[in-house]
Amino acid sequence: MSSSLHDFDGKAKSFKGSLDTDAGTGSLTVDATSLTTELGPRDSKMHSFCLESSSNPKIELDVTSIGGDLAGLQSGAGAGSISLNGTLTIRGYYDDVSIPTEYSWEGDELTLKGKLRMSWKTYGVPDPSIVISKLDPSMKVKFKVKMK
Repeated sequence: MSSSLHDFDGKAKSFKGSLDTDAGTGSLTVDATSLTTELGPRDSKMHSFCLESSSNPKIELDVTSIGGDLAGLQSGAGAGSISLNGTLTIRGYYDDVSIPTEYSWEGDELTLKGKLRMSWKTYGVPDPSIVISKLDPSMKVKFKVKMK
């Protein structure tokens, strides 16, 4: 994320997911309470004010289709580009997304790497800015997931 003072990163420490390459569907569930920016006061505000993690403990991506090189993905070998299409839900608010994703196979392990630019305002997240530091509502979510 970016603010008027500096940029900072966050991490999801706990998540689970699945991908059915034959059906072109999948899911990813992030434990919202595991998100951290490694700065206590900022994390506390993120969980209590922004995400309301205690009453909204999950961030969910429901993949309803896969676009692009689906045949390559299904082959179980090589690398290519796909899009993960579906619904992202944060704080009970949802929006349709299409996430450009690179895939690569190494043996029986699949790696997915992608990024999505989004606005936290779309998901009803209140603005946590303070007078001396304004937060940019546009943020970049990046991921790299390995699965078998």
